[in-house]
Amino acid sequence: FLTASHLRHSKGIQDLIQAVALLPEAIKQELKIAVFGDGPYRTQLESMVHKLKLNNCFNFKGSTAQLNTIYCNYDYLIHPSHEETFCYSVIEALAANVIPITTEEGGNVLNILENGKNGFLFKAKDIQHLSNLITQIWTGNISIEANTRNLIEDRFTIDKMVTNYFNL
Repeated sequence: FLTASHLRHSKGIQDLIQAVALLPEAIKQELKIAVFGDGPYRTQLESMVHKLKLNNCFNFKGSTAQLNTIYCNYDYLIHPSHEETFCYSVIEALAANVIPITTEEGGNVLNILENGKNGFLFKAKDIQHLSNLITQIWTGNISIEANTRNLIEDRFTIDKMVTNYFNL
């Protein structure tokens, strides 16, 4: 699992940390979530991870210009954002065939995800639902076998962008 965002309160990483704290101990012993990004909330997030004894689960990796080459090393993007304007990380994950787990309100702002088809959706701040999703994915009770790259290639072309710009 990975998450990639500017580390500020509205990105909901604190919700992810709390959701992981609710997981069964057996899952917490093995779960690894790489956190890519930096920002003003990083210290509080790291403190929360330490306080909840989840250091084994979270690895804060900071910002990187090579994120586009890193996505393919992961199966799922967890993006618990409360609000977004475009949501690049979800688009980037889909382009890399990484399944997004994100919020209906923020992470799916472009309405390109269909729950259970090309990603998993939950209500922002619904920590219990996020925890349940992670558990179901971890135990193999739910999964998605989809080529999400084609969706992005077809929907977000430069020709469509230019046409839509001129239409505006």
